[in-house]
Amino acid sequence: MRPPRSLLCALAAVVLPACGSRTPIFLGLAAMDAGVEAAVPPKPDAARDAGIDVHTRPPTDAGPRPHDAGADEVVLYIPAQGATWTWTGTTWAALGDGSETEPPARDVSAMASDGREIVLFGGENDTNNTFLGDTWVFSRGAWAMASPTASPSVRAGHSMAGQGSTVVLFGGRATSPSANVQNDTWVWDGAAWTQAHPAVSPSPRSFASFVSLGNVAILYGGADPNSNLLGDTWSWDGTAWTELTPPTSPPLNGGSAATLGAYVYLFAPTLDATTSAYTTDTWAFDGSTWTNLPSMGLAPPGPTGFGAAAIGNLVLLYGGYFENSDSEEMNEDDTFTWNGTGWTDLGTFTGPDMFSGYPPCLMSTVSH
Repeated sequence: MRPPRSLLCALAAVVLPACGSRTPIFLGLAAMDAGVEAAVPPKPDAARDAGIDVHTRPPTDAGPRPHDAGADEVVLYIPAQGATWTWTGTTWAALGDGSETEPPARDVSAMASDGREIVLFGGENDTNNTFLGDTWVFSRGAWAMASPTASPSVRAGHSMAGQGSTVVLFGGRATSPSANVQNDTWVWDGAAWTQAHPAVSPSPRSFASFVSLGNVAILYGGADPNSNLLGDTWSWDGTAWTELTPPTSPPLNGGSAATLGAYVYLFAPTLDATTSAYTTDTWAFDGSTWTNLPSMGLAPPGPTGFGAAAIGNLVLLYGGYFENSDSEEMNEDDTFTWNGTGWTDLGTFTGPDMFSGYPPCLMSTVSH
């Protein structure tokens, strides 16, 4: 069963500088679950409603990019296609020549970086609605399937983030029905999964935003087993969960997140009650307080399910989906950057081609 679209947030990312020191970044994932179908944010720019329907558009190909050893790169994985792309600094390029081994197509998966490699786990097979429990590792420009002796149970809609030299996995829906939403915590150390048993944990949820900040990982929101959106903030320090009590919090509508400098930035679709249009609301978290930032420059038009990852002094945001004026499902192909104060729309490139999927894309930054 596909998740309600408005409960989607995109996944998390981690930035790993080429020097070997680790600057934490993004990603917690998004929220979905079974329940009442919620409204999908409409595309505010009516001119784009005339675009090609991505369900019938064949993928384009900018050509393979040779692996650049020693450089940071943003890795984009489109679960619905099982396709991997990398950001060259000016455009998107397909990974290799198409003959490489890659994780099979799936929905509502999650991935994050542990400082050495990117780890992807689970999701849902959209063809037969079965849940997955496989672990894939992206290292030195290539994917490989791992075979750990123990793993989290099969699930979709879980959240993953880097913390220290590990990747942390939290929650998600283990099986249908929605009552099987989890609140377990698992840690990947580069070779094996180990279940943690903290004294307290966030409540069961799917698709919380989850991202590294300094020496901890920050978890925000998500959706409970009844598809009610949550607005609590927690930190994971490697052994224990702590609920934080910021004086203000972002609205209960999910979003994608990335860490830039000393702040986690949450990019959340927000409905304008006057115009009935969605825009992207930006919030900054400094470890204790959420602050709503004024939008500067042309902000993304408010789709859900976009991916975000930081590289250098920018956050790169790609994709998302919306419904056009004819209630047709459309996916967004634009790439935006955020520099901490404003947005720049880089436009649409010949490269990744967004098909439907929940969320449409996962992004992480890795150093080789």
